[in-house]
Parts: sequence; C-alpha cells; structure tokens
Amino acid sequence: MITNTGEGQATHLGKSTVTAIHTYPNPHFVGTLEFVCASGAKLFADLNGTSQAPDANGISLFTGDALITGGTERFANAAGHLEIRGWVDFSTSDLSGEVEYNGHIKFSPPQIAGD
Repeated sequence: MITNTGEGQATHLGKSTVTAIHTYPNPHFVGTLEFVCASGAKLFADLNGTSQAPDANGISLFTGDALITGGTERFANAAGHLEIRGWVDFSTSDLSGEVEYNGHIKFSPPQIAGD
C-alpha cells in the first residue's frame, strides 16, 4: 500500500488535509481517502482509479472516482461522489504531484439544541 498526503481548500471543507492510502497503480488502484478539516471534522471516501505509465519525464496521469462513505461531526451521515484527476512526478524522490477533486457532498449540519 502507498500513502500520499496533501493539503488544499475545498468548498464545504475549507482549508483541509487529505490522506490517500491505496494500492500501487499498475494501472488500476483502489484505496481510501480521509479529508480532515481545520475544525477536526473528517470526511471518508472509497477510491477507485487508473493511471498511465510514466512518460519520458517521469510524469504519470491518473483519473478516478471516490464514493463518499461518511465521516465525523457534521459529515457523520455524508454521502456523495467525487471525480478525481491529477498527475504525479516519479522522477523526484518525494513523488510530488497535483490532484483535483470535483463532485458533490450531501450532508446535514448538526442540530443545535433549542432549534
């Protein structure tokens, strides 16, 4: 299994980090995603995708889908789908790259006592 980490900004998550744990892309990969918001709330998803063999410069393109399976706090009952695309540079020792997530998340914010 391979573990990748990153950070970014997302509409419903705000500033957040993401950890992807997945099989080696050969060319198919499966795994899990865990997004953590600045508040500590987490969003979980199952990952499924494919990648291309690295080109002459060591760049590999990949695409995939993620099925949102829930989370913690305001994402406890979250559901939805993300389309994933990006690249990774296998010519560097840190395997740098970039990932873009597009999709939708359905969740219910927690109820406040007295509402």
